[in-house]
Order: sequence, then structure tokens, then C-alpha cells
Amino acid sequence: MKNIEVSFVDQGFSLDAFVQGKMDVCSAMAYNELLVLLDRHFAYEDLPVLSYHDVGMTFPEDGVYISRSFLENNPRACRAFVRATIDGWRYNPDEIARLITDKASQTEFKTTFEHQKAMLQAMEGLLTFFSSMARTAS
Repeated sequence: MKNIEVSFVDQGFSLDAFVQGKMDVCSAMAYNELLVLLDRHFAYEDLPVLSYHDVGMTFPEDGVYISRSFLENNPRACRAFVRATIDGWRYNPDEIARLITDKASQTEFKTTFEHQKAMLQAMEGLLTFFSSMARTAS
């Protein structure tokens, strides 16, 4: 393997530097940023993906974080929250995508209904995985 020069750049919440060719590598979740790149007319086959899934790590990046003490003192509430969240996402993807889009429009975070719906569809496999884990843990 030849030596290469690497410079680390703060990607922030935007893929603009990657899209503009100012970065060669970017961090992207399959359920979010990858969809943004595909919407910006990148072809999937032109985007070599180093997938967490390929190395046995099947989980999304984002999450709800709690303290260990809260988990230890409220295990039933934590399980119920996870189950309710997953059930909510599955209940009516159109309604959930619309609610998220409406709420986001009241902030500086901009998104579209189509993007939120595509993210939910991309998450389906993870929702199935986490749903089975949450049910087993009860």
C-alpha cells in the first residue's frame, strides 16, 4: 500500500464539500445522507460505500441517550419508550414523515416529506431488528 496524505475536515451537517469535490470521503448514514447524495444525482455504483453492516455493526448513528442511572432506575420506562418509538414509526409512515417535516419547518433544520419517508423506508430493516430486541428484553 502506498503512503497517502490525509487531512481531516469537519464535515458538520452538510455534504456540500463532498458534492463540490472539496472532500474525497464523507460520513453518511444509509437512511439519510446517502439518500441526499442520490437525490443530488450521484449514482450508487459510483459511491464506494464502507458499510458498518459489512463489519457486523447493524445500528444507526443517531439515538436517544440516557444516563446509566436512569436506565437502572427506570428499565420498564426505557423499554416502553423504545417499543412506542418503533411502533410509532411503523404505525403510519406517511403521517410520521409529515409530522417530522412539519416540526422541522419550525426550526433551522430543513427537510422534505419525501426525504423523511425515504429515511423511514431505509430504516425498515433496523426497525425490525430493534423491535425484536425490544420485545425480547421485556
